[in-house]
Amino acid sequence: MLLRSRWGAAAAVFVLAAAVRGVYLWQIAGAPFFDLRIGDGVAYHEWAVRIAKGDWVGQGVFYQAPLYPYFLAVLYQLGNESVGLVRVVQAGMGATACGLLAWAGVALFGVRGALAGALLAVYPAAIFQESLVEKTALVTLLTVLLVALVVEGGRGWKWLGGAGVVLGMLGLVRENALLLGVPVLVWIWKRGKKERAAFVVGCALVLVPVGLRNLVVGGEFHLTTSQFGPNLFIGNHVGADGGYQPLVTGHANAAYEQEDAKAIAQQVDGRVLTAGEVSRFWTRQALHFITTQPGDWVALMGRKVALVLNRVEKIDGESIVVYGDWSWVLRVLGFLHFGVMLGLAMAGLLMRGVGWRKDWLLPGLVVVYVLGTALFYVFARYRLPLVPLLLLVAVGGWSWDRKRWRLGVVGFVAGMAFSYLPVASQVRDRAVNYLAIANALAGDAGRREMAVEYYKGAITQDPGWAVGYFGLGNVYLMMGRAGEAIGPLQSAVRLWPNYAEAHFALSSAWAAVGRPAEAAVAYQEGMAAQGAR
Repeated sequence: MLLRSRWGAAAAVFVLAAAVRGVYLWQIAGAPFFDLRIGDGVAYHEWAVRIAKGDWVGQGVFYQAPLYPYFLAVLYQLGNESVGLVRVVQAGMGATACGLLAWAGVALFGVRGALAGALLAVYPAAIFQESLVEKTALVTLLTVLLVALVVEGGRGWKWLGGAGVVLGMLGLVRENALLLGVPVLVWIWKRGKKERAAFVVGCALVLVPVGLRNLVVGGEFHLTTSQFGPNLFIGNHVGADGGYQPLVTGHANAAYEQEDAKAIAQQVDGRVLTAGEVSRFWTRQALHFITTQPGDWVALMGRKVALVLNRVEKIDGESIVVYGDWSWVLRVLGFLHFGVMLGLAMAGLLMRGVGWRKDWLLPGLVVVYVLGTALFYVFARYRLPLVPLLLLVAVGGWSWDRKRWRLGVVGFVAGMAFSYLPVASQVRDRAVNYLAIANALAGDAGRREMAVEYYKGAITQDPGWAVGYFGLGNVYLMMGRAGEAIGPLQSAVRLWPNYAEAHFALSSAWAAVGRPAEAAVAYQEGMAAQGAR
């Protein structure tokens, strides 16, 4: 009887999800990376610290989505700045999303709807992603909350007003999520003017103040950020492959992107540009590619859709494979990869068939989310909020009818097969994650010996990767071991002759061991490499 109650099902699934996540956090607590901030997590943390110290308004137009740093700032003020606290709180948010999904599932499809939340509770990619110092846990929770509020929209306009508020918040965490407002608005259109107005006003109540803040502080009105243009170009240009490609080679992190986007745009235009002008510059570059090479662009979009729906978790610094070395939870549940989720959704879609004409919102949200993600570039963490929607489609199509079961098997096999298309690989995941861990450890003088081991691990995993050798040589320089730095740095410049930073580091190493002639040559080569970029 407990699971037949919406709140009972939600509570049971929440407990399951919290227990699994609790065991997982306990398992990785002893890992050397547990207390590290990696990649975008560093930028978010630094921004949150500034906010927590009183800089609540900030400077200029927002370039990155602001809600997550403000969330961290509040957390820091209420608790502390430890990575462990962030991981625990976000695990709680993930468990809450699972409970909410069960709640919405029961409301839509009866008791079987709770299975959607239960599957999300044990989905290993969710367990992993929610614990990282980045915004996926918040995006997933808000996405599920949006669906739950729209489900309740039939009970009154206030629920849809709340859905509008949540959509606005989603836009302040991941801007392309605002596209979800299109199918929702179409869905509620026939319910009346009050319902439509409530949804739009709710969204505006969140976004308009941000736009006004950008206008007052940065001189331009932007509802969210000025990052649209660079993001669109990164995902849509000659040579794009669907993943993240920095605007300047070697500058593959958020600390560089904003300045690189501005510097290049200003150099081409020959004048100082505002944030909006920079965004429009990169938008024009992307649209030029799209309109002049439509065939190539359509092929690229097809590849990106396949990446969004691929079983491989395309990483952004941290890998579920590396974390799995420390957690049997991830290893045991590893068979529940994204391909299984896609297969279940395809099964549900075919089993219900034309029945989805009436309840088209969920499939519609799936399509919009896939295309909205593929429009830019793809990481696994971008597609995690898609999983709750897929699971609702899966349970929504469930049927005991034998004929429909045959269709379900066909759908499951088709979805699984599509997820196995060879568009992504995990071959370099360990190397990338080891390098990210090493870079974070290198910033702590007391942990640089450990950083050396992780740099060596990255090189072992990918012996042809110049960045790994550069990192190893650089940390040797930090440790005052210039003689040991020379070999790795020479390997770095041999593998990547235009790696200016490696040439400069090699120059410093030669100088430190009393070889000024070699230092001068390395410096000159670094200047030439910098000019070539």
